[in-house]
Amino acid sequence: MTNKRSTRATRSVAMSRLNFDFTDKAIEQLDDLKKKLGAGSRAEVVRYAQGILNWAVQQAEQGNQVISVNSGAGTVKELLVPPLDEIRIRIAHTRTGKCGLRGLSSKRKIAR
Repeated sequence: MTNKRSTRATRSVAMSRLNFDFTDKAIEQLDDLKKKLGAGSRAEVVRYAQGILNWAVQQAEQGNQVISVNSGAGTVKELLVPPLDEIRIRIAHTRTGKCGLRGLSSKRKIAR
């Protein structure tokens, strides 16, 4: 078994330690995600989440929506995250000089 300290010391990527405060419910959700993803740690789950959010921001910067499609049921659901809407609105305004994005409101609620 590899010693984690020696593994970190030989990596070429600099690492920083961060501390977060989570509610008990958030910890339960994090642990549930850890189990479902087969992640080795809570930190790994957070890194996955950061990667997904980074991709979603890139999509918003390109004016794209992030959606989930269930072709079997014929349903489409949009990921509603107000900061992503704000990015899309800002980008649309920059490109067109017009405010708004096809009636898109930054006041929409987050899909759960």
